[in-house]
Amino acid sequence: IERIYMEPEREHVRNNRVKSGGNRKTKYTEAWVEFAKKKTAKNCALMLNNTQVGGKKRHNLYYDDLWNVRYLSKFKWQHLTEKLQYDQKMREQRIQAETN
Repeated sequence: IERIYMEPEREHVRNNRVKSGGNRKTKYTEAWVEFAKKKTAKNCALMLNNTQVGGKKRHNLYYDDLWNVRYLSKFKWQHLTEKLQYDQKMREQRIQAETN
């Protein structure tokens, strides 16, 4: 594994969850993993897709969650960073338009 990026859930979603008595831990909506070798990435995607995240059921918040893993061919890490920069600029423009 070379790089990992995990996107946390939106702040207002987390605040609503905590306010209504939910868990205070940070939840993530999606994650991206970059592998050094293509073959390793394909094998991990095949093995981990649609498998359970958690181990034992007792005191495990993630027991019922499933992995949704895909291998994206011809996808580069720079595509992800470009999307994040674009989203940040759009958010700033929206905030600026609301204040004017």
